[in-house]
Amino acid sequence: MKRNLKINLVFVSSLTLILFLLFNKGLAEGALMESLPVDHAKKRPVLSQEEKENFTIKLQSRKFTPQEKISDAVLNNIQSSKHDRVHVLMQFSDIPDNARKQFLEGEGIKLLNYIPDKAWFVSLPSSIFRVQLKGANVRWVGPILAEDKIFISILKHGISPRVKNDDGSVNLEVSFFKDVSLDEAKTLMLDLGAVIKEESEISNRLTIKVSPDQLMEIANEDIVRWIIEERPRKIANNDGSRANMGVGPLESAPYNLSGAGVNVGIWDSGNVDPGHDDFIGRLTLAEVAPAGVSNHSTHVAGTMGGDGSRSEDEGGAANQWRGMAPGIQIFSWDFFNNIPEHNAAINTHEIVLSQNSWGFDLVGPPASPELYGSYVLDAPEYDDIITGLHGGKRITVVFSAGNDRDVVAGEYDSIGPPGTGKN
Repeated sequence: MKRNLKINLVFVSSLTLILFLLFNKGLAEGALMESLPVDHAKKRPVLSQEEKENFTIKLQSRKFTPQEKISDAVLNNIQSSKHDRVHVLMQFSDIPDNARKQFLEGEGIKLLNYIPDKAWFVSLPSSIFRVQLKGANVRWVGPILAEDKIFISILKHGISPRVKNDDGSVNLEVSFFKDVSLDEAKTLMLDLGAVIKEESEISNRLTIKVSPDQLMEIANEDIVRWIIEERPRKIANNDGSRANMGVGPLESAPYNLSGAGVNVGIWDSGNVDPGHDDFIGRLTLAEVAPAGVSNHSTHVAGTMGGDGSRSEDEGGAANQWRGMAPGIQIFSWDFFNNIPEHNAAINTHEIVLSQNSWGFDLVGPPASPELYGSYVLDAPEYDDIITGLHGGKRITVVFSAGNDRDVVAGEYDSIGPPGTGKN
């Protein structure tokens, strides 16, 4: 009888403990759900086949559809990291709205770069718990592989001979995640034995000289986002005319548009000629270019906004060879520090349009055909500028298509960066 009583007591105690744990687990999860916006606490609907296809993650290096799971192995890797924060690939059940984004921020989860479909490169604390991820409607979490960070042409064909030095080293551009300071990035590169050739704070990018054998070692570093060969030299482009653009009707009634009161910046191989009759009273040299006055820069500025004052002197009719918008105010820069200069251009000179009739020399020698059609080399930075990087002020950026149609193999991908920007 005593033995049965003892067994019953053990059973009751165990049952009480189990109920206690389940009750507290329910309280904890309930508290978390209460902290979420109401719509986020709803049960997830069953996905149709079409909806499942919308969860394919598309990177240059690979395309895959992950199972809806936060694996113990991935979570353990995050929690055992030597870093306070870890960069991962994260997919959500749907695109987070503003309320969800605020919740994510509160949990220390930073969305950095969008990856189709419904995924981001994310920075999160290594102390993150599964319940925080599930509460944020996270569908899947996985590592960012080394090959995800390397330009596809390097993966397929190796590092281009164009960037190889006589001593066997190569020149690479290494970009870092937005939440990583450039000082931290420089320390890492120096620790790996790289020589830093150039740095871009606004792009969070370093150009380095390093052994090609270290490519994968660099790519495996958590703070590294992207690796590509050093960019080719810049060259000037120009094409187009008033007739091709059909601007004539806009200058006539009822529109009567001339560009008057509009500030426009031009980045080119040198300065626009300040002594040219077509720009009198409407041209400001925002910087004095080391190359001085450039015929190409002047030609492009004339196409854009010359008033045609020299037309008769050159054998034409009055104002015959005026530009598209002959009343605009023009600000002239060269193209060597183009990305950082847009801050002052927008906030000091109040430009609303950035004109760029140039590109990188992909024809060579040495040639860089792998770059045609690629979203690299300043293209992402221009998209940031267009969408309000500098004080939330959006502008229009115009790039020439270039002159390489006849030298490109195939029907597509005949435009080089930065003209490949998406906006």
